[in-house]
Amino acid sequence: MTVQPARAHAVPVHRPAIIRVMHGSTFRRVHAKVSKRLKAKARSRRSPVDRIGKAIEGLWIGALNDDAALHCLPVSLIAAAAVGRALIIWLRRGAPVSQQAAGCFTGIAAGAIGTLLYGFSCPVDSFTHLGIWHVVPVAVAAIAGRLIAPKLIAW
Repeated sequence: MTVQPARAHAVPVHRPAIIRVMHGSTFRRVHAKVSKRLKAKARSRRSPVDRIGKAIEGLWIGALNDDAALHCLPVSLIAAAAVGRALIIWLRRGAPVSQQAAGCFTGIAAGAIGTLLYGFSCPVDSFTHLGIWHVVPVAVAAIAGRLIAPKLIAW
């Protein structure tokens, strides 16, 4: 008794309509729609680090286009200079061991207090504005304090 092999296509194969129709320009259109959907899904599946990077990039662009920034920076530095002058007068009465460190700390304190004083009247309260344009004067005052104050507090 011999067993006969089954026919390869004995049962008709049901193919979805999309496969039957896809040829020529129809295939290109369907392929374009599917690839657009896949790309949209890939964009929505960005990693959290990528999303945070895009958000930070948007914050920087917004911070650099801030109209009040050109007002906050110089006014904070002027207030820091006034506070720094008072701190240098106070330091001259003492005898700082490390004049460079004392100058740097004087600049940081002067910048922080000057920015704080102006910050009470600053009309902008956005996170990017406060985080950039109210921190930059502290850094600038620290550098200026490090360079200028040691000459003024030498004993």
